[in-house]
Amino acid sequence: MTPDPITQVGNTADVAPETSVSSPPSTSIPSNEHPSLTPVLSDEHSPDNSPVEVTSKNSETDNVPETNNFSSDVALDRYQLPPRSTRGIPPRRYDPKYESQQSRYPVEKISNENLSSMAIAFSASLYSSDIPKTVEDALGNKKWKQAMEEKTGMLDCKPAETPIATNHGLQILEGAKLAEREQYQKIVGKLIYLAQTRPDIAYAVGVVSRFMHLPQIQHMIAVMRILRYLKGTSCTGIYFAQNGHLDLIAYTDADWAGDRDDRKSTSGYFTLVGGNLVTWRSKKQKVVALSSAEAEFRRIAKGITEILWIRKLMKELGFPQKTA
Repeated sequence: MTPDPITQVGNTADVAPETSVSSPPSTSIPSNEHPSLTPVLSDEHSPDNSPVEVTSKNSETDNVPETNNFSSDVALDRYQLPPRSTRGIPPRRYDPKYESQQSRYPVEKISNENLSSMAIAFSASLYSSDIPKTVEDALGNKKWKQAMEEKTGMLDCKPAETPIATNHGLQILEGAKLAEREQYQKIVGKLIYLAQTRPDIAYAVGVVSRFMHLPQIQHMIAVMRILRYLKGTSCTGIYFAQNGHLDLIAYTDADWAGDRDDRKSTSGYFTLVGGNLVTWRSKKQKVVALSSAEAEFRRIAKGITEILWIRKLMKELGFPQKTA
């Protein structure tokens, strides 16, 4: 039986017929390779995973270093990014299991050990105070009547039908008489807080809040009109009814160039879930719209953003929306 022939390695720079590489049969390296490249066999041709030995008779310094065989799994682990909670699918913030873990130790009683005596007395007075629900109830209480008279002085005013006049045209006029700045800011601040539960005054409060830095007489008159409107609608609130569906509906509108000081438009929208009002907003746009169509497109974008957020929220709560 004849032995396997020795595979010859050709070199274009120095022809060395004596240079041989011990390798299995049917493995050869072309003769047109670069002289500086050293042939290395793959792992699949070496059954015992031993390094390849290269012998040369012409040069004693041609020593091939040993090849360190790393597994592919170790190489991948070196470059694998650490896991993060923000990668991939976001966490379910309204998962029932998560909520059960949060409420495993409910707070049964609030401790007042670290509070001062004055703070304890103040918190006790808040829980024991009877907050009136209507203007008639407030007028029947001497303390509430005195506070209302001191703050606004409009207990005997005539109610208004709308919170703000149509085409009001409020702006800062040069040379106009100034109003009391501190009183104006206090009243408008209370109206901003009230607008969180009264969407019917959201636009009017947004308009009068633009002049907090320099209130004038016409601005104070607009604030007093809001108070007159609130007196006539003291029993008005948001009503939630069971309509048998959870359809999502949104309405949007825009006031093009309504602000006469900087000519910016105002966007407004409100959304209904199951026929009940859930969110609303009235805010001045950040840039000047060059046309009414541009102002309308901006308010539509705001409304669509709100719809997408509500749809995602309801899906996490377990009520996916099919139509909106």
